[in-house]
Amino acid sequence: MKGLINLASSINCKIKNRRRFLAKALVLGALVFLFNTPAAAQVSVLVDASRDGGAWWFPQAEPSFDPALPHQGKALADFLRSQAMTVTELPRPSTITCELLSRYHLVIAIDLCGSYSASELAAYTRYVSNGGRLILLNDHKLNPACEFDSLSRALGLDFSGALTGTITTFSPHPITDGVATLLFVTGSAATTLPPGATILGSLSEMPVMGIMQFGSGQVFFLGDSNGIEAIPQPFTNNLFGFMLAGAQPVNACPVPTVESVIRQVAGLDLNAGDQHSLISKLGEAEDSIARGNSDAAINQFNAFINQVQALQRSRRLDSTTANQLIAAVQTIIESL
Repeated sequence: MKGLINLASSINCKIKNRRRFLAKALVLGALVFLFNTPAAAQVSVLVDASRDGGAWWFPQAEPSFDPALPHQGKALADFLRSQAMTVTELPRPSTITCELLSRYHLVIAIDLCGSYSASELAAYTRYVSNGGRLILLNDHKLNPACEFDSLSRALGLDFSGALTGTITTFSPHPITDGVATLLFVTGSAATTLPPGATILGSLSEMPVMGIMQFGSGQVFFLGDSNGIEAIPQPFTNNLFGFMLAGAQPVNACPVPTVESVIRQVAGLDLNAGDQHSLISKLGEAEDSIARGNSDAAINQFNAFINQVQALQRSRRLDSTTANQLIAAVQTIIESL
């Protein structure tokens, strides 16, 4: 108990010294930031601070969050903006959707306090497995009220404990090139790692930083969120240079299939005749695809779209559902 109290006291002291810490970071952040990416003006970064437990937004709190006002993550976000990137900082609470993730070259997620729903985790895993880039930041486990690590666990990672110190043990990698020390304000160690994960840094002989492949994408993980918020160099340039090299937004949404559209139509509140007609057109298109006749399939899909539009005009089908069906079929057509 005494050790826990001393550690909590240390954390409070670090928060009080935050202003001086960030002032030094802003000087460091003036260094040149070069990497092999599309033009910086085209790069978009999402900061998912919706489960930050205060690690990003402190001292701001509910019910409103303003990226322009002081908060712990502001220096890093502003540094990225100074490189002509577009940076979006999500407040608490926010819902993660596949459409949201699909707009960004890189996502920074602070997976600290609060769980993600099954659909949110599915969007994240599709985003990364389809080629997305994710910087996953964790933190200490001193708040018993928090539900920890739902995103980390979905990616095969788990963190535990509370560590404070300076990382001096690094593995050779472009991210750690030229890095002699990295402040670990107060965070946790990675106690579960998926096969193939590379440990890049250790503290007290415990892994706290690494990189791993997840499907076609990359995940960088760090057990502390506050250290990187201070823009330590050359670590920050190395990290974003590596994670953004060749990065492009990727589709995080499920790829529709003829079967999935048929299931959606079967669940609609339509009369039996309209429902049968729509499903028949989709079945005929599927048979044409199986025979290798893409032209016939496209004609049948277009007939399906025409019928959906007619049902929408007659108000037998709402516009939202109609647009979803049309978008799904158009995506299938584009894949032929």
